[in-house]
Amino acid sequence: MKRPVMLDNNVVAVLLDIKHPERADVYERVVLPSVNLCLSVVVHTEQMFGFAKSRVARKWRLPSYHELLEFCPAVAWDIHAAETYALLRHAVSSKPMSTHDGLIVAHALARDAVLVTMDRNLILSYQTAEPFTLTDGRNSHGGDHVVHVEDFS
Repeated sequence: MKRPVMLDNNVVAVLLDIKHPERADVYERVVLPSVNLCLSVVVHTEQMFGFAKSRVARKWRLPSYHELLEFCPAVAWDIHAAETYALLRHAVSSKPMSTHDGLIVAHALARDAVLVTMDRNLILSYQTAEPFTLTDGRNSHGGDHVVHVEDFS
């Protein structure tokens, strides 16, 4: 069975923006070939916050987001994700870290998912977080604590 593919917030935003120049590429490279798409509930929370603060987004993008959720569900945060986050946060404690990014990376690690992101800073912040390994989609390392990050930046 193929690993789950977890979409980061910025990838979801591109998929919802019908005018975004990279939308077709992301859709073709990520959505079409993936049978096991999902979102972290953290990404879902960020999307819902965006809809709550913007009437325009609610009107034009919320219906598309609900369609996306039909084949790319938001998966629940669980105790394994929480424990993974604690270890990850400790591993990068000397670096500035976005809490949301850390939660999303930990969730992907806990679910053994490929994390698809367009956030180069996320990759740079976490790629040396021992004992975890993040790769940029061009190479992959074996091991128990690997999240393969597909980079669209």
